[in-house]
Amino acid sequence: DDINGKVLDLKNTDIPDLSDLNIRKYSHLPATASFSCPYKCSFCNEIKFRGKFRKRDIKETVDEMVKLHQMVELNNINSGHQLFFMTDSLINPVVSDLAVELIKRNVSLYYDGYYRVDKAAMDTKNTFLWRKSGLYRVRLGVESGSQQILNLMNKGITVEQIRKAVIGFALAGIKTTTYWVIGHPGETEEDFQDTLEVVEESRFSSAFTFQYSARPGT
Repeated sequence: DDINGKVLDLKNTDIPDLSDLNIRKYSHLPATASFSCPYKCSFCNEIKFRGKFRKRDIKETVDEMVKLHQMVELNNINSGHQLFFMTDSLINPVVSDLAVELIKRNVSLYYDGYYRVDKAAMDTKNTFLWRKSGLYRVRLGVESGSQQILNLMNKGITVEQIRKAVIGFALAGIKTTTYWVIGHPGETEEDFQDTLEVVEESRFSSAFTFQYSARPGT
């Protein structure tokens, strides 16, 4: 409210000042390549919360990652100084550009972040490129194993695409953490059993479930 709802321009901002934090207590350093989300899932209020989707210059993002890494390294902090968590709502729109830039810089940094199932993840040319750049884990918002519920959620994906995406990441050696929403309006016992079936057959690293709750703006 104090800035009248304006979207801040974060171009050319200083890197985060982490000097007053004990970095040893944190497993990851933060990095951001985009803000908000280009998608509109029915249960999510990310756009309402963060405004319109916008991307940073990928070189600025990598510059920031390298500087943070070097800053922590200079302070002789060995815990997690190579690990980054991408704070982006989803890394889909930026991950390929990020991967190319990180490989070009020839730096040994590792990162993970939230990813939406899509066709790109089914192509091992992409997943191997991402893994080469340091992407070691993705957090997949798959939400449901029922096509009916995926449609109600406006996910724009199919159950078969979920299966193929998990395989695409696994073949590249990228760990997958999956997220599931239980109790979405319209979900039946049959839909829930469909979800359990996908959970049981998929080879992902871990899974988290969330009970559906209505949020403002959804």
